[in-house]
Amino acid sequence: MEALLDYVIKSLVDYPDRVQIQSGMNDEGVQITVSVDARDAGIVIGKRGYVVKAIRQLLRVISYREKQKVFLDVIPVEPSAA
Repeated sequence: MEALLDYVIKSLVDYPDRVQIQSGMNDEGVQITVSVDARDAGIVIGKRGYVVKAIRQLLRVISYREKQKVFLDVIPVEPSAA
């Protein structure tokens, strides 16, 4: 599941090296947190949230076999001053 998510997110963004994916279990299911560069947050979320909704739907389809709920959060991270 994480490999697909990694591929999809990194294919969308301009700064794929800044993408970080963390997952863990909680009481309700699998919690996945994706950190992206703040400049890429709009691309990942999409207009009216359509892109992130589509990504969440993909994760739901994959997790259906495992009978688990999946929760996805996208967190923008400010670029470091270089």
